Amino acid sequence: MMKIARLQGYRRSAGFTLVEIMIAVLIGLIGIVVIMQVYAVSEGYKRTSTTGTDAQINGAVGLYQVERDLRVAAYGISALMAPAGNVNAACTSIRVWNNDSGRAFDLKLVPFEINSPLLPAGDPNTDVISMLYGNADSAVIGTFADQGGSTTRYFDLKDNWYGYRNGDLVVGYSPNGGPGGTPVCALHELTAVPSGNGNCGVPVAGSNGRPWAAHDTGNYPDPNNGCKSKKATHNAATGIPMSNGQPVPPLSKGTGGQIFNFGPLPAWKAYAIRNGNLTVCDIMTQDCGDLTQWQVVAQDIVSMRAIYAISTAAGPQWTRANITTIAQANTVQGIAVAIVARSPLIEKPRGTGGCDATNSASLPDAGQPNAWYQQYMGSTDGTIVNAAFNLSTSRADWQCYRYKLFQTAVPVRNLTWRP
Repeated sequence: MMKIARLQGYRRSAGFTLVEIMIAVLIGLIGIVVIMQVYAVSEGYKRTSTTGTDAQINGAVGLYQVERDLRVAAYGISALMAPAGNVNAACTSIRVWNNDSGRAFDLKLVPFEINSPLLPAGDPNTDVISMLYGNADSAVIGTFADQGGSTTRYFDLKDNWYGYRNGDLVVGYSPNGGPGGTPVCALHELTAVPSGNGNCGVPVAGSNGRPWAAHDTGNYPDPNNGCKSKKATHNAATGIPMSNGQPVPPLSKGTGGQIFNFGPLPAWKAYAIRNGNLTVCDIMTQDCGDLTQWQVVAQDIVSMRAIYAISTAAGPQWTRANITTIAQANTVQGIAVAIVARSPLIEKPRGTGGCDATNSASLPDAGQPNAWYQQYMGSTDGTIVNAAFNLSTSRADWQCYRYKLFQTAVPVRNLTWRP
């Protein structure tokens, strides 16, 4: 009897019942569900934070690139915008010839421009911003020159001839050589200069010790590239053609003819939003009419807007109006730019009514109380037409993303500090 009782006790303690196992499995499943829910929420926060960082970096890099070029806008061209301090005597544009394309175009003589008609438009409801500047390390003021009645003849420099080097791009300024006595400006590429240090030690042919600077169409030693041979790009064999087909007039010192040094690598850079990316192109070295020539600067930049300030009797006035005269260009004091970076993460809706990560197409940043440009204006200045953002055309599901606003205001000091 005692043996049977011990066996029965052994059987009762030998394992778990089915009910106990099912309860344990249920508890485990509940734990797994809770853990996965916590993980999903945590992973969502992590992805939002990570992609938000991507937007911060892309926006900061994009704005830095635009701001850096805007800060040097007008360098080297400010003296040409007001020869002898007279804005009314300045050219409105510079005639530029390119041997590679076999065509000429007019480069508007302004420190920067919003939506230049010479450049292809960007994405809908975004701006194309272009800026012009030189990089000469000397001779940023004009040098009187004479061409002896021939537009293809070398420049006979009257002073300050040691400030030039081979490869420098200079603007020939004729105060009254255009139709009706209007000023004419044309870009030339120097191929031989008076200074031996400036033309790789090669004497200027036929100079006889005179300070002549040639602008031929052939090859020349380029000091900017180890004195390797380079073919001139911006000189025409029969003279730079004006829009009427006639060559630009020769410079004459007697009538105030001068050349202005833009340096070996002046830039006319343009920034635009293309396919949701910030892109850049330099029309001085690239064919910006070809969209494949535009290079991506920062990804996931969906909008860019700009306004500029001009000096008036009532104080600075912010506007987007086209700069139509050289006198107006000389009153520019600064430019404000804003760009919007988009997080690459699609946010899930908080409710059942569709995407609601961003609800305003004109106020994309969660911390943006009003139009981005309002902080630069007075409370009674009103609005600026076409200056606000409109993200509704950036993509159909634009409300499913979060955005970050970056903006800055840049003074155009190179006009204020005119030599």
